This record gives sequence, C-alpha cells and structure tokens, in this order.
Amino acid sequence: MSSLKNPFGEKNGKLILISDISPKENGKKCGCICPLCKGDFQAKNNGTIRQPHFAHLGKPCNETIAFMTALYKFFEQSIELSGTFCPPSVYANFSGLAADQRAWLSTIRAYTNFSTVQLDKAEIILESHPFEVEGCEIVCKKELPEALLLTAKEKQRKLAVIVVPPATICKEQQAPRPYNQLPTLAIYIDKNVNFYELHSEQLMKKIEKLDFRTEWIKNNKLERLKDEWLERKLQERQLEYEKIKERQKDVQKKLNEKIESVDQRRNVVGLTEERWHTCVRCHKCKPESELVYYQHDREDDEAICRECSQGPWSGNIPWRRATCRCASGAPTNGSWSSSASPTAAGISPRRSTANCGP
Repeated sequence: MSSLKNPFGEKNGKLILISDISPKENGKKCGCICPLCKGDFQAKNNGTIRQPHFAHLGKPCNETIAFMTALYKFFEQSIELSGTFCPPSVYANFSGLAADQRAWLSTIRAYTNFSTVQLDKAEIILESHPFEVEGCEIVCKKELPEALLLTAKEKQRKLAVIVVPPATICKEQQAPRPYNQLPTLAIYIDKNVNFYELHSEQLMKKIEKLDFRTEWIKNNKLERLKDEWLERKLQERQLEYEKIKERQKDVQKKLNEKIESVDQRRNVVGLTEERWHTCVRCHKCKPESELVYYQHDREDDEAICRECSQGPWSGNIPWRRATCRCASGAPTNGSWSSSASPTAAGISPRRSTANCGP
C-alpha cells in the first residue's frame, strides 16, 4: 500500500485541494471523487489528522498516478481558463573570468550560466511572450501523465510541458527528456510546496505566474541563440584583453621613458617594485639587479652599474655594497677601490640587494 496521501479531489467536476474542505464537510460529507478512478472519496480533515488528505471509501487506486493526474489537470485547467501560456525567458550570467585573462570559447562557456532566473548583470538571451493556446492535452504512458501538449493558435506550433514532482512524491521519477523531439519545457515542483495546506486558488495563481523553477530541455532556437551569444562574448573579451595589453605596454613605455629621463639624483620604482638608479659613470638608469654599488641618503641616489665596475674607478664617495637577492649575504661582483671604500671614508657600509652572479 502506498504511503502517499492524496491532497487532490474532484467535486462537481472541479478540482479541489483538501484545504478547500471545511471540518463540517469531513468524511463522506465532502462529496468528492478520485480524479483518476472516479471512486468515492472521504475527507480526513477533522483536525485530529496530522496530514489531512482524501482517502478512497473502497479499494484504492495507484495514489502516485492519481496525484500526478490531478497535478497535470490543475495545469491544464489553469491554461484553459487563461487561454494563454507564457514560457520563461532565458538569461546568460557571465562572471568569474579576470579581464586580463585570455579567453577561449571553451572558457567563455565554462564561466557562463544560462538560466530562466534573472540574476544581477545577466543578459537576456531569449525573451518569451505569452501565446494563445488553441489545444491542451495530457499525454499519458501506462496511465501516468508524461507531458502536457500545448498547441499554439498561431501556426499550430506545439510545446510539450513536463511537470516534475519532488522525490517525496514520486521516488521513481526520471530526469525529464524531450518529448517527441518537440520544444520541451520542464517545470520542477519544489519539495517545499505543501499541497496539503494550499487552497486551490493559491495553486492556480502559482501556475498562472509559473512560480516554479523551469528549464528548457529542448529548444533549437534557444541553442542557436546561445551559440551566437557565446561568439559575441568571446569577441568582446578578446577585444577587451587586447586593449588591456596595449594599455600595459603603453604604461611600461611611458615608465621607461620616465626612467631614462630621470635626474641622476633621484630614484624611481619600476612595475616589478625594483628600484632604479642612475650610474654616475655611464649615466644610464638601471635596476638594482644590474648594480654593484650605490649610495643612498636623503638627497643623493648615485650608483655604479655592473658593467662600469669592471674598469678602474676613482672617487671619494661612501658607497655601500649590495648583497645578493638569494639571501645568502654574498657580495655582488665588483670590488671596492681603496679611496672609495666605506672603511677609508670612516662610514660603516650599508647593504642593499642585487644579484651575486655576473
């Protein structure tokens, strides 16, 4: 015997829910029948039942099939009353890919989420409009409803709607598949929808507004629009990427020009956060990694590059010797001149960082 309790009933040719029955109409007084087998129902809604529901007076039919039949009939009844149906629009939400990261079609697709839910900054892909419904038919397979087949008044186009119940209702429910290669829309009923507390009018409003999670299982037009959107997004990202790279090159070029023209008594910091100094011999501005000695105080920032340190040098400037970036403390290439050494000048040498190798 099925543990599913049926909240649906039929009264005077109209579908109702158990919440529509008052306690005074409890039991056989409800005057309801089963939507599937048309057998007489009794309402169990006297306040002492933990989960109010309808029950057969005689031999029960398949409660799962009866539940799904009534649910599909509610959708059919709602669409027939309104005379129209509005499929959901589809949106593309692209996020997570850094602007300076080169994009490929596969990465664009991986960072894009297509959904019928409109998120912030999402772009619309398929804008749907309500269409007039000329025909509405529930298609069953072995008595279990398989799809709701809608026929549009214009051009007689067909749309299949599959209602997917939560696992608590139908544990053997399979993933929805396209129905007869027609455009197919799946409507997922959330497990939080309590059919035992809803009134029929409330359920009709939810169906009319399509207040459920939806997903296009098959839509050839939508697939084409998705591909076109992905191609456009790829072109946009590639153009943006090239602009960023050009900007970076332009910034580096301007920085290099600034470094070349900087006064030798000043120092600058490059993009790699490495200090640049002007060699007092060749008057070229070079990074610390290419220097052997340099002096630094509040006013002066003079240096000797590796190339100039190989030849004779004289002067009486209190240089400090650079140590290697490898953290070994080894001195860089080059040697102190006797007249320029910090010891001769009576100043303790201060260390900076450079490279110890030639």
